[in-house]
Amino acid sequence: MPKPSPIEKNDYTLWEDCAVRASDMDARGHVNNATYFAYFEIVRTNFFMDTPAIAARQSEGHAPFIVAQECSYHGQIRYPADVEIGMRVKKIGNKSFASEYVVCRRGESEALALGSSTHAWTLVKEGKAIPIPEDIRAALEGLIRS
Repeated sequence: MPKPSPIEKNDYTLWEDCAVRASDMDARGHVNNATYFAYFEIVRTNFFMDTPAIAARQSEGHAPFIVAQECSYHGQIRYPADVEIGMRVKKIGNKSFASEYVVCRRGESEALALGSSTHAWTLVKEGKAIPIPEDIRAALEGLIRS
């Protein structure tokens, strides 16, 4: 397993705290690899719900759909533990945007997992990607970090 990478917390725009649950464990006694994607979902979903422009567009039948997602693991987390999940937007295209995530133990700066996702902005009924509206683009631009 690669040595955990230190990160700069200011490099990530959004942070959410999460208590690791006993049900997050796998048979080997550490957080199951799929659970990290649920951790990413926590910070991402809270951003979507807390951003008025995105909430308004979703009520109009728009939604961000994940079209790609990955995670690399750099350390183990065992129950009980508290983690912090960071998120930033890396790139905004015409119809999609890319986000990056980090999972650290609460109060620490070692990256135990690094992830990314790409979302297409879509019209839900049509199941079709459309250009990202300007109000959504502005909200996403506020999350860009290098």
